[in-house]
Amino acid sequence: MLIEDILIDKKKCKGEFYQRASICQQIKSAMRWQANWDALSDVKKEALEMIADKISNILNSDSEGQKDWYSIAGYAKLAGDLNIESGKPHNSNMSSLNGVELMPNV
Repeated sequence: MLIEDILIDKKKCKGEFYQRASICQQIKSAMRWQANWDALSDVKKEALEMIADKISNILNSDSEGQKDWYSIAGYAKLAGDLNIESGKPHNSNMSSLNGVELMPNV
Protein backbone atom coordinates (compact mmCIF):
# COMPACT_ATOMS: atom_id res chain seq x y z
CA MET A 1 0.00 0.00 0.00
CA LEU A 2 1.35 3.40 -0.95
CA ILE A 3 1.42 6.37 1.38
CA GLU A 4 -1.09 8.13 -0.88
CA ASP A 5 -3.50 5.21 -0.38
CA ILE A 6 -3.10 5.42 3.38
CA LEU A 7 -3.77 9.17 3.32
CA ILE A 8 -6.91 8.67 1.21
CA ASP A 9 -8.17 6.04 3.67
CA LYS A 10 -7.43 8.30 6.65
CA LYS A 11 -9.21 11.23 4.99
CA LYS A 12 -12.30 9.05 4.46
CA CYS A 13 -12.58 8.07 8.14
CA LYS A 14 -10.96 11.03 9.93
CA GLY A 15 -11.73 13.96 7.62
CA GLU A 16 -9.31 16.60 6.41
CA PHE A 17 -6.08 16.50 8.42
CA TYR A 18 -5.67 20.30 8.56
CA GLN A 19 -9.15 20.68 10.07
CA ARG A 20 -8.54 17.93 12.62
CA ALA A 21 -5.17 19.47 13.49
CA SER A 22 -6.78 22.87 14.07
CA ILE A 23 -9.45 21.41 16.37
CA CYS A 24 -6.85 19.39 18.28
CA GLN A 25 -4.45 22.30 18.77
CA GLN A 26 -7.26 24.56 20.01
CA ILE A 27 -8.25 21.98 22.61
CA LYS A 28 -4.62 21.44 23.68
CA SER A 29 -4.01 25.18 23.89
CA ALA A 30 -7.06 25.62 26.11
CA MET A 31 -5.79 22.86 28.41
CA ARG A 32 -2.26 24.30 28.67
CA TRP A 33 -3.60 27.72 29.67
CA GLN A 34 -5.31 26.32 32.75
CA ALA A 35 -3.76 27.08 36.13
CA ASN A 36 -3.48 23.40 37.13
CA TRP A 37 -1.74 22.24 33.92
CA ASP A 38 1.81 22.51 35.30
CA ALA A 39 0.85 20.61 38.44
CA LEU A 40 -0.25 17.55 36.45
CA SER A 41 2.05 14.58 36.01
CA ASP A 42 3.46 13.80 32.56
CA VAL A 43 1.11 10.80 32.39
CA LYS A 44 -1.97 12.94 33.02
CA LYS A 45 -0.82 15.61 30.54
CA GLU A 46 -0.15 13.01 27.86
CA ALA A 47 -3.48 11.30 28.48
CA LEU A 48 -5.31 14.62 28.17
CA GLU A 49 -3.47 15.41 24.95
CA MET A 50 -4.29 11.97 23.53
CA ILE A 51 -7.93 12.47 24.53
CA ALA A 52 -7.88 15.84 22.74
CA ASP A 53 -6.61 14.02 19.65
CA LYS A 54 -9.46 11.51 19.82
CA ILE A 55 -12.03 14.27 20.39
CA SER A 56 -10.75 16.08 17.30
CA ASN A 57 -11.10 12.84 15.31
CA ILE A 58 -14.71 12.48 16.43
CA LEU A 59 -15.58 16.12 15.73
CA ASN A 60 -13.94 16.09 12.29
CA SER A 61 -15.26 12.79 10.92
CA ASP A 62 -18.54 11.62 9.49
CA SER A 63 -18.39 8.33 11.36
CA GLU A 64 -19.43 7.41 14.85
CA GLY A 65 -15.78 7.03 15.83
CA GLN A 66 -16.45 4.08 18.16
CA LYS A 67 -12.75 3.22 18.33
CA ASP A 68 -11.97 6.81 19.38
CA TRP A 69 -14.52 6.60 22.22
CA TYR A 70 -12.87 3.42 23.48
CA SER A 71 -9.47 5.11 23.22
CA ILE A 72 -10.74 8.05 25.30
CA ALA A 73 -11.90 5.64 27.99
CA GLY A 74 -8.54 3.86 27.89
CA TYR A 75 -6.50 7.06 28.25
CA ALA A 76 -8.75 8.24 31.09
CA LYS A 77 -8.23 4.89 32.81
CA LEU A 78 -4.45 5.14 32.41
CA ALA A 79 -4.30 8.71 33.70
CA GLY A 80 -6.65 8.12 36.59
CA ASP A 81 -5.14 4.71 37.32
CA LEU A 82 -8.72 3.57 37.81
CA ASN A 83 -10.28 0.20 38.10
CA ILE A 84 -13.25 1.00 35.85
CA GLU A 85 -15.25 -1.95 37.15
CA SER A 86 -15.01 -0.87 40.80
CA GLY A 87 -14.36 2.85 40.33
CA LYS A 88 -11.60 2.65 42.92
CA PRO A 89 -8.01 3.78 42.26
CA HIS A 90 -5.25 1.21 41.98
CA ASN A 91 -1.98 1.59 43.84
CA SER A 92 -0.05 4.08 41.70
CA ASN A 93 3.26 3.70 43.55
CA MET A 94 4.77 1.31 41.00
CA SER A 95 8.54 1.33 40.69
CA SER A 96 8.71 -1.02 37.70
CA LEU A 97 6.53 -2.34 34.92
CA ASN A 98 7.30 -5.71 33.35
CA GLY A 99 10.78 -5.56 34.88
CA VAL A 100 11.56 -2.07 33.51
CA GLU A 101 12.35 0.60 36.08
CA LEU A 102 9.99 3.56 35.90
CA MET A 103 10.95 7.15 36.52
CA PRO A 104 9.07 8.70 39.44
CA ASN A 105 6.67 11.55 38.68
CA VAL A 106 8.22 14.86 39.53
